Amino acid sequence: MLLRELHRVERPRERLERSGAAALSDQELVALLLGSGTRGRGVLELSSAVLAACPGGIDRASLTELTAIEGGAPARAAAIVAALELGRRAAE
Repeated sequence: MLLRELHRVERPRERLERSGAAALSDQELVALLLGSGTRGRGVLELSSAVLAACPGGIDRASLTELTAIEGGAPARAAAIVAALELGRRAAE
């Protein structure tokens, strides 16, 4: 499903603004980090692929694993790894 097919208030960014990050699914949070999909693959589908490629949990995903996903460009993979590291540091 493409974001434009969702009602505006059900899109991840709008839900984040309205309800906070805790209200979003992992898929929606990853979609926000990715920013957009690829040709023929919406951002929600791409975020599902990212999560599926990390059976041990996205918090254990490496830059190499994330880059290997179709549509997992190095810049997108780096953004996810950086966000996860910020989360780890904040938790300490």
